[in-house]
Amino acid sequence: MAFIIATILIIIVVQAWSYRYALTGIDYTSESSNRLVEEDEVFEFITILTNHSSRFVPYLRIDEVFPENVQLEHKDVPLAGIYVKEQTYTTSAYLMPRSQLERRNNISIADRGCYVFRGAYLSGGDFLGLNEEAMFYATYNEVVVYPKAITSPKLLEMLGGFLGDVSVRRFIQEDPVLIAGIREYTGSEPFKQLSWKHTARLNQLMVKQFDYTLEPKITVLVDSSVKDKIGEYAEHIETCLSLASGVCHYLEQKMITYDFICNAFLRLGVKSDNYLPEGLGPKHFDTVLEWLGRSTYYPNETFSHTLERLLTKQEKNRSTILIIPQKNAEKSALIKRFAHVSGSSILTLYGEDFYAEEP
Repeated sequence: MAFIIATILIIIVVQAWSYRYALTGIDYTSESSNRLVEEDEVFEFITILTNHSSRFVPYLRIDEVFPENVQLEHKDVPLAGIYVKEQTYTTSAYLMPRSQLERRNNISIADRGCYVFRGAYLSGGDFLGLNEEAMFYATYNEVVVYPKAITSPKLLEMLGGFLGDVSVRRFIQEDPVLIAGIREYTGSEPFKQLSWKHTARLNQLMVKQFDYTLEPKITVLVDSSVKDKIGEYAEHIETCLSLASGVCHYLEQKMITYDFICNAFLRLGVKSDNYLPEGLGPKHFDTVLEWLGRSTYYPNETFSHTLERLLTKQEKNRSTILIIPQKNAEKSALIKRFAHVSGSSILTLYGEDFYAEEP
């Protein structure tokens, strides 16, 4: 009888102790394999559980909280919510003393945007499995989903024709910075082009022969402003973002440097004037894609103001690709004036014209 009583007392003590310290020494962290992904691109969500204690944890339930649009390989259980739409993915595990467990789950996100993975609920049971203690482990893992690029034959033909015209013009307009040599004066050159040193040496009028601009100069501008209700034209703005992705991808492939400007509010605290100076390469392109992923349907300034701001940043004779949601007489007038003042060659792409195009 004494043995039975002692055993019961030990079980009660262990039961109380195991319940009280069920999650003591347990840590949860998570990360994603990619911070910047394309729509529907599969990437890994990595969960790391750590047991810092010297005790064995026989059972641990993990309820990871994911944004609503995340697609998991395993079945998920929706959570009820009014303001935040989320879903959970429930798994279980055991942890050896002073050990770490890493799990990887393939996930994808179908819709463009900025997504935050906020953490998980961990639940640990008592010795007899009669009760559970739950605790929320907060994390902040951000994934930006950028739009799929439109690369339709129609767009490629327009870009090829436009850049071909730009290349032709750069051989017509000489660059006064690049001196290729000296030639005899014909009478049609301006006097400022005369080379007095070579004129004196050869005893006849000689002029500087300039080389041509080595590379075309391109600006990509994305406009998110619409005249009517935004909700009715969201698809045209989305198409503009996909067009911008396709255009910049094309310029990257052709090794043409470009600067980038948009007038959309960007989600989640990106502090920028939405202007990216001229550049080329993975880092430059990733910045463009991130801005496209973070873009909302709400402009931070009018189209007119964006063009005026661009005039202060552009040099003369720079070619510009404008990407606009829909045709608009007022915007057409602004574009005409911009082309006249800047001397820029303009290619205008309208989202409504490419809405049916498959990315």
